[in-house]
Amino acid sequence: VTEGGDASTPAHRYPAVFEQLMKARYLKAAIAVEAVAVGGSNSRQWLYPERYKTNNPRIDWQRVVAAKPDVVSVEFVNDAGLTPDDVKSVYMEIQTRVAALGAELILITPHFTMMPWMKLESLHETRDQRPYVVALRQFSRDHKIALADASARWEHLWKEGLPYVTLLKNGINHPEDRGHRLFAEELLKCF
Repeated sequence: VTEGGDASTPAHRYPAVFEQLMKARYLKAAIAVEAVAVGGSNSRQWLYPERYKTNNPRIDWQRVVAAKPDVVSVEFVNDAGLTPDDVKSVYMEIQTRVAALGAELILITPHFTMMPWMKLESLHETRDQRPYVVALRQFSRDHKIALADASARWEHLWKEGLPYVTLLKNGINHPEDRGHRLFAEELLKCF
């Protein structure tokens, strides 16, 4: 998703939308957003390539290091299978590595996926109880790390009369342009 899966154009990917929103808010600041992302990857592949093999050479933590970031935001919908204990260990490693770069860390909860994956019975039952999301929220609180809670935003969509599934371009797990914008808006709240 961070790489832009199913956004209609590169300008509609949430990192690009976020950059536009930041530049509009902070007119005199030098702002550059670089999406160091690979679709379909998860955090463990980035952190432990020797254990979690991938055939994609772009999945490489050194790309994050080379970007020399001031702020690193992390969103992995593909971490949804992590247990709460996995979240603690994996995200502690992310926090340690980002701190070693001298950068600030912002965690981003993922968007919603198709209803069976969310274990939802109806579109009105939208409290995100995925163990990964609950653990990520707790990790953020415990370690005083900024959290862009995109999932909470998706939880609220039904109250706005917008069934969240209409934002899934592929009907499964890729948001369309409006879904990408939600990520950018939630991330902007951290600034």
